[in-house]
Amino acid sequence: MRSRVRTVKHWASRAARRVRHGRLRYVVVVSYARTGSTLLQGVLMSAPHVLVRGEQGGTIVHLKNWYDQLCRQQSKLAGRYELSRRHPFFGIGGFARDDALLRIRRLLLETLLRPTHDTAVVGFKENNWGDDVAGVLAFVRKVFPGVRFVVNTRDLDAVVRSGFWTRRSNAEQTVRERHERVLAAAAALGDDAYHVHYDEWVADPEKLRGLFEWLGLPFDIERVREVMRQPHSYANNNVEHLDAPVPSVPHPTARSRRPPVALAWAAVTAAQVAAVVTAAVGVGPYAG
Repeated sequence: MRSRVRTVKHWASRAARRVRHGRLRYVVVVSYARTGSTLLQGVLMSAPHVLVRGEQGGTIVHLKNWYDQLCRQQSKLAGRYELSRRHPFFGIGGFARDDALLRIRRLLLETLLRPTHDTAVVGFKENNWGDDVAGVLAFVRKVFPGVRFVVNTRDLDAVVRSGFWTRRSNAEQTVRERHERVLAAAAALGDDAYHVHYDEWVADPEKLRGLFEWLGLPFDIERVREVMRQPHSYANNNVEHLDAPVPSVPHPTARSRRPPVALAWAAVTAAQVAAVVTAAVGVGPYAG
């Protein structure tokens, strides 16, 4: 019985996620370190039903490299050696590119972005785009159809004087190179990108109204100002202290446990929805 209940719950959850994910819109904040991108992330979430996760340590760059390498190998070898079981790259011709992109999207949605049941717009912000920013953003467009990019920049001298950049001997050159790569990549995105400048919108939050309208989100200036008064970034500094030194912060250990009552209720309701799941997706333990 327990095995059957778990199976029913699995199919029910899977069907619900697919329906929910199909209605999502996507947004990605593109920037570089110490530009106020974390604050902008919070400002975007002042709108209802918006969930913007933080940086993923360049995860999307690694996924792009994996996908591109397989595509290159497939283009180079498929058709010449695909039928030979003795060839080192046997099977590469069967790499399903479109299916891989779909599964990458599901992977990111279900493990990193984790939209809730009422999320309408989901995405993330990233400052680590590697050297090929344009290429990575093109890959993001493949993974998340219809994605919109919010490009955030800041006065370069202020960036160099901010946080950990003050301890980098080559900070000015590095910051300028990243700034130029981001802007060049954004130019290639056309109407799918919207550029905001930290120094402008932090001085006058009303300048973000156009961004919200472009994203199709309601703009509440009081909610935006409230977010901007709250701590953000590594040191949980508010906007007035964005340039404070960045201390070492230990990585928190995330733990979550469902209470016994929730587990019991889930077991009961799972059996009750079995027939509904079977009718909705046509598969499951009770499918005819």
